[in-house]
Amino acid sequence: MGLRFKLIWGLVLCSCHLMGQIYQNPLSEIGYSTGLFGDLRGNHFHSGIDYPVNGDGITPIRAVYNGHVSRIKISATGYGNALYIKHPTGYTSVYAHLHSYNKKIAQWIKTKQYQLESFEMDVFPNESELVIVKGEAIGLGGNTGNSTGPHLHFEMRSNGTEWACHPLFFGFSKGDRTAPILNSLQLVEIPGYGYSDHVLSRKTIYGHNTRNLLTFPLQLSGKSPSVSNPITISQPAYIEVKAADIAAQGGASGIHQITILENNDTLFDYKIDSFSFADSRYINSIIDFPSGNKSYRCQRSPGNLLPCIRTTKKNGLILPPKEGETKEIKVWCRDFYGNAVGRGFLVVANSRNINPPIIPQRTHGPNKAIVLKDFNAEVYLDPWTLYDSITPEWQLLNATNGAVSKKEIRLFSSSLPAHKPYRILVLANTLKLTPSLRSKTVLECLGKAGKKTYLTGSWNQDWFESSLKVFGHLRLVLDTAKPSITTTYKAQPIRISQGLFIFARIKDHQSGIKDYRVTVNNRWILAAYDAKRDLLSIQISKEVPLGKQNIMIKVTDRVGNSSTHSIPVHVQN
Repeated sequence: MGLRFKLIWGLVLCSCHLMGQIYQNPLSEIGYSTGLFGDLRGNHFHSGIDYPVNGDGITPIRAVYNGHVSRIKISATGYGNALYIKHPTGYTSVYAHLHSYNKKIAQWIKTKQYQLESFEMDVFPNESELVIVKGEAIGLGGNTGNSTGPHLHFEMRSNGTEWACHPLFFGFSKGDRTAPILNSLQLVEIPGYGYSDHVLSRKTIYGHNTRNLLTFPLQLSGKSPSVSNPITISQPAYIEVKAADIAAQGGASGIHQITILENNDTLFDYKIDSFSFADSRYINSIIDFPSGNKSYRCQRSPGNLLPCIRTTKKNGLILPPKEGETKEIKVWCRDFYGNAVGRGFLVVANSRNINPPIIPQRTHGPNKAIVLKDFNAEVYLDPWTLYDSITPEWQLLNATNGAVSKKEIRLFSSSLPAHKPYRILVLANTLKLTPSLRSKTVLECLGKAGKKTYLTGSWNQDWFESSLKVFGHLRLVLDTAKPSITTTYKAQPIRISQGLFIFARIKDHQSGIKDYRVTVNNRWILAAYDAKRDLLSIQISKEVPLGKQNIMIKVTDRVGNSSTHSIPVHVQN
């Protein structure tokens, strides 16, 4: 598959270079970026380039080429207001976190929202409904969804595979002659292949603001990195790299290519030109997942099938040299344009007589399914749920205050990443759980860094079944609390003109908000929800009649708890 993939992708990239001449930039001026393709994000690789915009709802965003709107997704989270334009070139451009759409698109969206009676939607217009021409202003840059500031998140996707492709292949840049910055370089000893999560030692080869440096190599950008004083290892080791491409303001966490050479032979080569969204979660096998440190672990775990890792020998591991043997290690970090920074060091055998650590043999590789069963709980992991080998372990504990399960489960470690969901069945304590409360039951998971996650599920007699992607401390609890709705309006009724907004804060602290509905005289009206600010924005549009009206807000969580709030208004011209 590897050779075939490289040949096909080589042809694709060649066509991208040629077509780069036909696209225009989505902004009138392309300056620095605040996020690069392949940046390391929470549970995923960054799939585009982030361009800052001048405030929220000010900067026009333009179509990069002719085409038609193939998808419109509006969400309170994620990409927020997003637009997808399919081009005859074989690619789709994506514009996310928009403040608003142009008049033609906005009217189409509003009609559809009133048909669906929903602010959030994911719809696919017909080819002839919303035709777009190159350079057309399709909306204004904004801060909707999971955005931390006004910017355009821009993507290019292949129409056939839906893979995210590096936008710079299409000419969306002014070029760059500055090499990346290498922030730190560590040599991490582990027991062997499939044990990347079992760190025996860390040796800092290079690191800013680190007092206990073992070596002081020079930073070079030429053809060969420097080689410094030898490092000793007694166990297999991989290199962990933290670097920044300063083409992004402040330095992004993504590097286009990392190459590790051992005696000038390629030991590890990672290059991110494109990726499938189905593969994006492999990032958790690359970063230091337990600490959340956004660095690259330059090794391939047996359960990491990411195609961007193009070459590995010995799975990227540096094996301990034999007595008298020296290994020359070179590390190269390159940006999209080939600008490079390199560092090197020598590895020699440890002359001290060190007894190897006793590591229990792990029983299950990532390719094996895992089934754990007890009278009170069952757990099912499909093959390729984990990245490294493991000996499955769990503990069933006595239920504590607030639990409605017979037992609480401590499953693996909260610092262990899961690539895909696993199933869990938990037996309820029917003495604490009356039939009327079954619909209010959720699975609580206390995961990494003490974060609590609440998941809904289904019942099979007295067994509650759910699926999740995190490990930790699990138990069944009840969610009987209603969502909260708050406003700051004191005058009753509120005098307001058509076209203005009324705001409300809506929150739910357990299962999460599932639905929000705003009505006037029992008729649905449009209200925009921004989840990161818990903000519901209700525009007094022409659909709201003049005179004294009663705006009713109803918010429902994922287990059916609901709250209502009434806002009397006097609507004026």
